[in-house]
Amino acid sequence: MRWIRIGLFTVAGILAVVIVAVGILLSIDLGRFKGQIEDFVTDLLGRELRVQGTLHATLGNTIEVYAENAYLRNPEWADEEYFV
Repeated sequence: MRWIRIGLFTVAGILAVVIVAVGILLSIDLGRFKGQIEDFVTDLLGRELRVQGTLHATLGNTIEVYAENAYLRNPEWADEEYFV
């Protein structure tokens, strides 16, 4: 009986943490991380990323984070200035 109660409390605690994490992800303003995201992707790819629009997060089978009006610079040898 004691192990069942411990198991139920553990499952309830994990479920509460997941619900709080999802709530925070949906309500947080991702725009304040825009500069950090641009710097991270620029350093990672070696090409400039600019996000002029807003950032959004979507929860479903996967967690998706996408940006509006994002520009990724092409390499030097490319004809166009921006890839995306």
